Formats: sequence, structure tokens, C-alpha cells
Amino acid sequence: MDPDEFTRKIEMDDNPWEVDQLQAEISEIIKKDKIMREKLPENIKVGIFDISCKEMKEYLSEKYQNLQKNLIDMIAKKAKSEAQSIFQSFKQMENNLKETPKDIEKLTEIREYIANLPMELDKMRIEMSKCFDIYKILEDFNYRFNKEDLDKRWLIFGSPK
Repeated sequence: MDPDEFTRKIEMDDNPWEVDQLQAEISEIIKKDKIMREKLPENIKVGIFDISCKEMKEYLSEKYQNLQKNLIDMIAKKAKSEAQSIFQSFKQMENNLKETPKDIEKLTEIREYIANLPMELDKMRIEMSKCFDIYKILEDFNYRFNKEDLDKRWLIFGSPK
């Protein structure tokens, strides 16, 4: 199966794969690539013919690497999505705190919101931890982050303060 076709199948699945499933699949692909490289010889001697398998080996290895890259990109999309969602939640909290009350009812609402803020921050810390775990997985696969993703990560890290 073509790597792009396989990743499209995963993306279109009714039950989207979780990051740990993708990570396990990537590890499995790495193992399969290593086994293929070790077991498939460079040349096969058939009678008087010497058949070179080098191009086939490179072709198969390239397929494995493309599949691995596509799955890592899927994890990166999930990380970006999680980070954006968390960032938006913190922005909403900030906007709610900056809102100027127009009457006593609104002031009471804001005070109740502030009283419940520690519980909300605890929930957000759990989400942040999951997001940072995804970033750690990407780092383990030597994923190259762009500046915007790194900035967003550290903005989220400092947002509870």
C-alpha cells in the first residue's frame, strides 16, 4: 500500500488514531525497515546470474521512511491542534478577566468566574501536560518544529501565570 494512501485511510477512519497508536505504528515501521535492510541481500546469485537487489532495497526503505514521515506529520498536526485549542482557552480566560463590568450582576459574574479559575487552571494543566507529551514524542522522532510552533508551545507553558 502506498504511504500516502495508508495515512489518508487513517485520517478518514471513523475512530481517529490516538498519538500512542501512531507512535506504536511508527516504531513498528522502523523495526520492519531495519529487518528488511538486514535480511534482503544486496545481490542474489541464481545459477550463473547475479541479481542486484540494491535498488529494490532502497525503494522499499524509501516507502517505509515516507510512511514514517507521514505518521509523524499526523502527530505534529495533533500537537498543533491541541496547542491552538489550549491557547484559545487561555485567551478566552484572559478576555473574561479583562472585561469591565457594566453593572453589579456582571461584577458578581466576574467574581464567581475568578473564584472558579483555579479549578479551570487545573483542568488546563492536564490538557497542557498531554500536549507537552505529544511534543516530547515528536522530539524523540527528531521532528523539526517551525518557530511558530515553538513559540506557541512556550506561550502555553507560561499562560497559567
